[in-house]
Amino acid sequence: MSALSQIEMSAIDKLAAVKKRGRHFDMEEHMSQQEAKRGQILVLMEAGKISRQEGAKRMGITPRHARRLAKRYRIDGLPGLINKQRGKPSN
Repeated sequence: MSALSQIEMSAIDKLAAVKKRGRHFDMEEHMSQQEAKRGQILVLMEAGKISRQEGAKRMGITPRHARRLAKRYRIDGLPGLINKQRGKPSN
């Protein structure tokens, strides 16, 4: 198994095992596919396997936004990647 696929598997394991507010955090129930993909890419960025620029390109966002997401991921883990507006009414 290549190092990259080991890291990707680690990301999947991490996604499945996260806890949020004392309850089990179920990735499939709470995260969109885009948010889950961002989580996997952020794991690669944090491991130093890809640069912030490469990660931003893969996520389709700017390097500045990738830096903000990486900060939220470091502080809150995967729940930090979930859209804060989910479930709230629009203006």
